[in-house]
Amino acid sequence: MPAREFLERMVAKRQSTTAPMFFIHGDADGIRLQHVAEMFRLKGGEIHGDLRPRSASRLAILPNTTHVTLMQRISIIVPMVNGFLDAKP
Repeated sequence: MPAREFLERMVAKRQSTTAPMFFIHGDADGIRLQHVAEMFRLKGGEIHGDLRPRSASRLAILPNTTHVTLMQRISIIVPMVNGFLDAKP
């Protein structure tokens, strides 16, 4: 499957899923920040939260973190995930 077709299918899945999503990404990850930001935007991100209700989805970019070292940031990630899971709709 060509990369473009794969991306289009991923976008369609994200848009059709009504559940909020939590995107956690390292700033030194091999996956481009623009890609993660676009996925977040598709789930209702990019809302100016001072002007209207914020999206139930969340985005966290961890500094000095790679795809591999993300798991070394558990002390930072766990409270964020717990807050996301405990959030009221």
